[in-house]
Amino acid sequence: TWLMQMSSHFTLNKTIVLGTSMYEKKKGFLNKILRYDMIWNQLHSFAWTRTGNPFTINLKNIAYKKEEFYKVKGFIDHMQNPKYENDLFVNQAATGKNTTLCEQSSATVIVPALKNYRQFVSLKKEHNQLLSTFKFATRFKIKLFNASQLFFYLMAIALLILQIEWEIVVALLVFRFLFVWLIAAKAAKKFQQPDLALTFPLIEIAQLITL
Repeated sequence: TWLMQMSSHFTLNKTIVLGTSMYEKKKGFLNKILRYDMIWNQLHSFAWTRTGNPFTINLKNIAYKKEEFYKVKGFIDHMQNPKYENDLFVNQAATGKNTTLCEQSSATVIVPALKNYRQFVSLKKEHNQLLSTFKFATRFKIKLFNASQLFFYLMAIALLILQIEWEIVVALLVFRFLFVWLIAAKAAKKFQQPDLALTFPLIEIAQLITL
């Protein structure tokens, strides 16, 4: 099924296919954080791919034609970081013209879940190091998104403490929270992780801590 779904998206122009991947579902709050983090990584990747600026972070599901592989001399530029050679390859070879998406759930790759929070923190550090090797535009848009989340909450807390237009601040907080919750719920449903929608408030706080 994976072969059929992924290969069906190849055309004369579309030679790189990005598919969905997800951590295996297990008990525990850490597992929810892992799966939620994976969903947001893919939302970023898929959204920017649709706008013609593809990139991936921690993507475990990719297919490409050999001509794209040889065009950039394979993984020769990424031999020092074999764990993320696919992400580095996509950042190097993918363009808006040659890259497409495979979002069918039957082609999803299930990844073994991390065992503890220490491994998750280590993974986030690796992602930050990986990000430093990406193109400037890619680094900028990811860091801008992360910074905007933190800045929004920090500014809101500061304004509430100073009691500056607190009614408007509370209204904006509620609106932003409900809006993001709606997006998270739709994404969780799309990636067949409905339980994440119910625990979104706690998961988002945990994710902000690890940005």
